[in-house]
Amino acid sequence: MQQLDQLLPCIDHAILDMVHLGGITPWQRAAAVLENANLPMSTHSYSVVNTHLVAALRTGARSEEHTSELQS
Repeated sequence: MQQLDQLLPCIDHAILDMVHLGGITPWQRAAAVLENANLPMSTHSYSVVNTHLVAALRTGARSEEHTSELQS
């Protein structure tokens, strides 16, 4: 999280990816840092999970949904 703290001055809107961050817990840690800085957050991919995560945040903004995820 130290790297994220150093990048905060450069961020105006964060897009978090649960898979790239390593799961739900690391996503929540990154989101907490961003939320404390009052930065809006969005997600992409894995919309079924990410939509719930971003909806629980005070600064949650958007969640992308890809129709290919819904097709089997």
